[in-house]
Amino acid sequence: MVIYDQLERDNKLSEPMKQNFELKTHVEVRAGQQMITTWDHIEKDVERTRKEMNFFSKSCGRKFSAELVSLTKSKAKISERAKNEDYENHRDVLTRILFVFARTNVAVGYAQGMNEIAAVLYYCFHELGFVEDREHVEADTFWCFFRLVLAVGQVEQFKDNFLFGMNTKDHPMRVSLNHYEKLLANIHPRTAAKFKELGVQSDFYAYRWFLLFFTQEFDILDLMRLWDALLCFFHADHKLKFDAFLTSLSLSIIGLIEEDLLKGDLNACMMLLQRHRTSIHLVLDGAEKLVRRLRGVSVEEIFEKTED
Repeated sequence: MVIYDQLERDNKLSEPMKQNFELKTHVEVRAGQQMITTWDHIEKDVERTRKEMNFFSKSCGRKFSAELVSLTKSKAKISERAKNEDYENHRDVLTRILFVFARTNVAVGYAQGMNEIAAVLYYCFHELGFVEDREHVEADTFWCFFRLVLAVGQVEQFKDNFLFGMNTKDHPMRVSLNHYEKLLANIHPRTAAKFKELGVQSDFYAYRWFLLFFTQEFDILDLMRLWDALLCFFHADHKLKFDAFLTSLSLSIIGLIEEDLLKGDLNACMMLLQRHRTSIHLVLDGAEKLVRRLRGVSVEEIFEKTED
């Protein structure tokens, strides 16, 4: 069923959320020199999501509903395909999930990269859940995405539209990256020295790792195994532990490609950092060893030491 209709039916939409959806649908975002609607922005990003997988282009077995047309026709540009095709595909559903999220959470809105996170959740619910529950996949994905983005503190990162605001020392992502860089210097000093020599900053590669939870680093099945470990700490009460495990995973990746990094120039290092193909088993094993190495030291103490 269409997620907005279900939210309204179940009285999960507050009045401010309803007003935001009605009044802010045509809020435009800047992309380059063009002004495009939120729907267009999301639709273009979703079209590029997981292009290596046929799954998202397949029909989801549901016709374009009258509810969907009435929801989007006067408020946002519905895909031209709806005029000629009877069935939605999974990209249509993913677009709608993100669109409703953006319109019901205007303070956060939509930012490029959210599509990558939502796609993993949607695939997991649809392909690995029970067949009889598939009619609820859209709603399940929406609420899981909602909780994930809000609970682990990604709101500030996404709200600042990636690098905007990163220059302030108290920006959440800046703090996380500073912790990572200092632990990198302690655990992989040769690589840290090499990065300093070449001018490789964590913003160039680790920012994506932290913000998108490694969605662009692994294939989707390996990624779900990584998330299975990572999301043990997703609750807001464990935000510091969540960040610490993100850092451990990042340091594990660096350790696995360290020898190649030390041999490379700037271009080779950047290529390796952005296109590494490390084994998920080795990444998780390395992160676990790092956690054991630091066992007995609280997460707060680990991060406090990086302030020295």
